[in-house]
Amino acid sequence: MKINFHRDARRSREEVGGMKVPYAAAKRATPKLRWYLILAGVSAPLIILLTGLVGRSASITADGNIELQRYELRAAGSGYVKQVNVTLQSNVRERVVVIRLQDPELEATRVRLQSELDFLERGDGARAATLRQERDRRAELTLLQQAAQHQRSRRATIRELFRAGAATAAEVNEVTAAAQQAEAAVLRLQEDSRPNPPRRDSLDGERRRILADMAAL
Repeated sequence: MKINFHRDARRSREEVGGMKVPYAAAKRATPKLRWYLILAGVSAPLIILLTGLVGRSASITADGNIELQRYELRAAGSGYVKQVNVTLQSNVRERVVVIRLQDPELEATRVRLQSELDFLERGDGARAATLRQERDRRAELTLLQQAAQHQRSRRATIRELFRAGAATAAEVNEVTAAAQQAEAAVLRLQEDSRPNPPRRDSLDGERRRILADMAAL
């Protein structure tokens, strides 16, 4: 087999034997857009993967705290929330009542004081004194019951510590005696239900005391 090389092959196809031959344009256009679409479809997953990796490496995540201006609300006394006069994200003006509180114990004290005052106004000082003594005994009884409950809780704690070896028998006996004394004081006060009648010369002072107590509520 013999292979021949022609230098004419290096020349433009539009020249044949030294003469230019003007060829017409091709009837079929090169489908460049189709190839671009195929290339984009094939490389889309790779582009998405690379974009995600670059985004994770470029982004920084850190914990943060948002601080808002705080306002402290203080009540003149203890009690339960009875009414809320504002809504969430509402504007509150100065000297506007935001929350109304209700204290059942305070309300009961006010009612008892008003009853005592009414009896004094009608001249029934004995009945007013009786109500006052009942109120005083009720308040004292509440304090004694709280003290007794505290002693019982302390006794239970010391007994648990004694079982665990962290307390002595003397401490158990001491707290048991204190709890028994507190319970005995409660029983004595509950049994004492006979009020002492007041003297006539003390009615004016009693009236002034009741008015002062009502003003302090």
